[in-house]
Amino acid sequence: MKKLFILSLLLILVACSNNEKDNKLCSKLKFDDINVFKTHTIIQIPDIVKGKVKGTGSMLPTVYPDSIILYKKPNNENDICIGDIVYYIGNIDNCDSSWLKNSSAIIHRVKKIKNDEKGIYYIVNGDNNGLFYDPCKIRFGDIKYVVIGVLY
Repeated sequence: MKKLFILSLLLILVACSNNEKDNKLCSKLKFDDINVFKTHTIIQIPDIVKGKVKGTGSMLPTVYPDSIILYKKPNNENDICIGDIVYYIGNIDNCDSSWLKNSSAIIHRVKKIKNDEKGIYYIVNGDNNGLFYDPCKIRFGDIKYVVIGVLY
């Protein structure tokens, strides 16, 4: 019987960075949410979903293709902060970007949080994409999950 030693995996826990003073700093995990044992690790957060990245490399060096991602569904707009990595579906209403419409799922970092006549929206881009931001306003309803951890 093989034993899985999660400790042998590199776990990067994702926390927000506050790049604009008007946007709050938030953390997805507390120190006490993680219990490390000799043979395994337990993350005590309800409703975590795991997935595997089939990416293009746009989130390098944070997220590599074939990385295992831990996600949590955000409850409201306050659960999403600058610095968060979000998972959203590319087919967004009122967006004429063919690149975005042809993307089934995108994992990118929130760079700015703005407000317009329709409410809050997010400006996102891949860590490896330089100053190229995703072409459309990402609304709360477009975001399916917030990344809380990356396993390599």
